[in-house]
Amino acid sequence: MTANFDIDEFVHATGEGGIDPRPVYDDAGAIDVDALGQVAPRRGRTAHGRKLTRKEKKAAKRDIARREREAKDAEKTAKRSYKSIKSQLKDRDKELSDKTEGFRRKREAAKTVTDYIGYNRMYQDGICEVEEGLFSSSIAFDDTSYHSVRDEQQKAMFSALTRLYDQFGANTLVQMSVVNTPLLREEVGHRRFFNPNAQSTDAARHDAQLFNDILNDKVKEGVSNIRRNRYLTYSVSADTAEDAARQLSRIETESSRILNSMGSKPHLLNGTQRLRVIHSLLNPYKPFYFDYQRDISARSVQTTKDCIAPTQIDFKPDGVYNDCFQLDNGVYGQVLVMKKFGSELSDRALADIVDLPIPMEVTWYVQPMDKSKAINFVRSR
Repeated sequence: MTANFDIDEFVHATGEGGIDPRPVYDDAGAIDVDALGQVAPRRGRTAHGRKLTRKEKKAAKRDIARREREAKDAEKTAKRSYKSIKSQLKDRDKELSDKTEGFRRKREAAKTVTDYIGYNRMYQDGICEVEEGLFSSSIAFDDTSYHSVRDEQQKAMFSALTRLYDQFGANTLVQMSVVNTPLLREEVGHRRFFNPNAQSTDAARHDAQLFNDILNDKVKEGVSNIRRNRYLTYSVSADTAEDAARQLSRIETESSRILNSMGSKPHLLNGTQRLRVIHSLLNPYKPFYFDYQRDISARSVQTTKDCIAPTQIDFKPDGVYNDCFQLDNGVYGQVLVMKKFGSELSDRALADIVDLPIPMEVTWYVQPMDKSKAINFVRSR
């Protein structure tokens, strides 16, 4: 039966004589033979099933070799491009680092107070351009009464605080601040701690006024004449303020959620509120008067720094450099830095400093690390 079967005719059949060139089994797998035939003719045959001549075979082989060379060249080009991008990013980071270092050197050598104040721009929505490529936002939050609650609640607050720090990425900078601001002279003895008009009964209104009088008397005696505020400031790297706004908004949402879980009510500071904080540090006994619409306009050359700057920051108040500086109205200031802490630090350490009844700012800075680097760092300690 096989004597009349022409294997050559079967192999080179066109399909027109009733022989189907496709596989005789139903399951052809994941490969579409017809689709492949449309992309490139099968080896040794033309698209119409005709045998290739030697010349055509050589041309086809040259074409395949050319395509392979092109593919390899494209792969090499892609690798060079990837290395080039990495090199460009590295060069950009170095350029940015050199640029920010130059800004800092320029600020340190500043001849005017406004040039010395440590930011470039304060936008009305509260985003601050600290320096080129670095933007920050601030959240104010309430006291949590940590030392007056039970141990279980203290542990829960501590756990929430660790979650707060853990959510910051390695590309962010974090700053916690407690600012003690003295009450202005016109506020002393005239503060309204409770609103009598908001009470529902005459007895309650009488009690509210009585408490106001008692507390104002204490303020006049020098007790509780310090206003204490708490802030969380975080910074990210970005090319523009618009790009930074998206990153800062995500951080603000998560930070506010965690602070709320601790029983502390947070709110995002706008530009005027952030300027008020800076003004209270540079001008601790002066009232703050500022309005973006009134003081900052296209027709005005002054900046936000002009509106909060003191008339002087004298680092040589006695004619020589020493460990203090002088502001307006004979106000002296000093900066103390703690870089290392003991292995055991009481949770009262910070509270004892903050409770001092003097105008000051207590700030601690946090530089988040990449998780793998942080684990290696802890293991090496």
